[in-house]
Amino acid sequence: MLAQYKAENKPVPVNHSPYFAPVPEPSIRTGVEVLTLAVLSVAGTH
Repeated sequence: MLAQYKAENKPVPVNHSPYFAPVPEPSIRTGVEVLTLAVLSVAGTH
């Protein structure tokens, strides 16, 4: 996706742009892992 923007000489959408569209699967998986680790570290079971 980034290569496509560069090839078309277009600016890359930033996260506060209406054109920002992350790939759902890896983004959600990463978010779930991070939040799970945060909860486990606060709960003291990590």
